[in-house]
Parts: sequence; C-alpha cells; structure tokens
Amino acid sequence: MEKDLKQELIENLKKGFNVVVIGKSGWDKTSAIKEVAESLGYKILSVYASNPNDLGYDPQVLINRESDPKNIKFYEKFIKEGRNIPPEWANIALNNPGNKFLLNLHYIEECDTDTLDVWKTLITKKTICGEHLGNVVVCAEYSIFDNATPKTTTEEWNFFDKAIILESHNEDSKRAAMEHLRNEWFSKINNEEFFDLLIENAMMFESPRLVETYILKNLHTLIQKPGSEKIYRVDSFYRKYKSLLTDEAKENSRKYEDVLQRMAEIAYNIIKG
Repeated sequence: MEKDLKQELIENLKKGFNVVVIGKSGWDKTSAIKEVAESLGYKILSVYASNPNDLGYDPQVLINRESDPKNIKFYEKFIKEGRNIPPEWANIALNNPGNKFLLNLHYIEECDTDTLDVWKTLITKKTICGEHLGNVVVCAEYSIFDNATPKTTTEEWNFFDKAIILESHNEDSKRAAMEHLRNEWFSKINNEEFFDLLIENAMMFESPRLVETYILKNLHTLIQKPGSEKIYRVDSFYRKYKSLLTDEAKENSRKYEDVLQRMAEIAYNIIKG
C-alpha cells in the first residue's frame, strides 16, 4: 500500500492536482502525504477539516456558526460590516506567494454539508473567504471507521481532481506499514526480534495506528519510567497485545499464542533492563 500510495501522490501532486485519499483509519495516509509533499518542495499546512477556526468567515457562505454563543461576540462586527476573515493557514499562504503549499485536510468525513461547501469552493476555485490561493494544493484524507457513520459520504467529495482509494489492506500493505513503524521507532525501542515479530505477523493486528499507540508508544513510555516492571508484568503486555488483534485473529487466537507470549516477554525484559 505505502509504495503504491506514494507513487500515486507523486504523480498527481506533480500535476498540481487536488487529491483525496480514502481508506481505513490508521493506515499511514498522513505520513505518506507528508513524506511526498516534503520531497516535492511543498510547505505543509495541516488542519482538521471540520474545525470552524480553519474555515474563516465569509458572509457569502451560509454557515450558521455565528449563532453559536461562543462566536457571536467575535463575529458580530464582521457580520455587520460584511467583511471576510481568512483563516490563519490561508494568511500564511497569502503572505508567502513565492512558496508552494500543500493543505493537508484531516477527517473530511466529519464535515457537515455547509462546511463541505467551503472546502469545495477552495478546491474548485482556489478561493476561501474571497481570497485567491493560487499557491495552495489540497490533499485530503477521508478516514473509514468500522463502527462509525460519517457525516458526509465519499460521493459528496467527488470534486477533487483525483481520488485515491485504498480498497484493501492485504499482507504486503500491512508489512509495509510495520516496516515504516520499525524505521520510526527502532532508535527508541532497540530490539530486532520484537520488530521482526511485528512485521512477520502484521496480519494479526487491526491497524498500524493501534500498534504505534498501544504497543510502541506505551513501551517507550514505560522504558522511561524506572520501576515500571513492578507494575507491568508479562501477562499485562500479553492481554494488551491480544486486545489489538483483528476480529478474525481473535477467533483464531490460539494461532498467535506463541507470538503474543514472546512479544510480551520481550517487552517485559526491555523495561526490566
């Protein structure tokens, strides 16, 4: 997945296309976008698509944020005067016309239809709050969660120049994601066998993001806390790691017993020192 995604990003961003990447949450969409953008000389502007502060205020766009008591005082004079307020990220691009920027929009599926219209204007007309942003290309992320209903569908975001759909997360893609985590975390958790087990058994875990958050970050935190071995035992790691398995792996957990046990033993030995 990672190689294919990066290649597609390179091909489309070189053309100046606005791109949306659609796929399951936790599959390194952000890191791939960041790496490619930097390699192509873009300066990255990163925002959450549904955050009102990143939309600015445009009296020509019907957004009912001014009815929010928290916003009334702030927006009152601008509403009366009919003035535009570009968001902070847009001002950065406007004030640096000699640079090219990539606006990385996170979690666009959380946007309502009014908010979607603001981003549509930017993507199709390169305009927000009446300001033209000719030096900004947009790369958005539509994240799919197994047990959540998005506020907007992928079809409602069909105005991008290119949609990259990560339809399947097969063994090669999971192994590639785990390799990426090894590169990111090996200097902090220096154990070859531990990472080899992660990569060789990549299919048993639900997502790389869960592995990073609840295995690697957790282990790194415990390494830095003297006496952690008195609180966390081998069975503590084992239960935690088992909880991160895919539903299919949980149904066949006996298949992974030895791997989980060995990973738990290594983790305990690491914090024991």
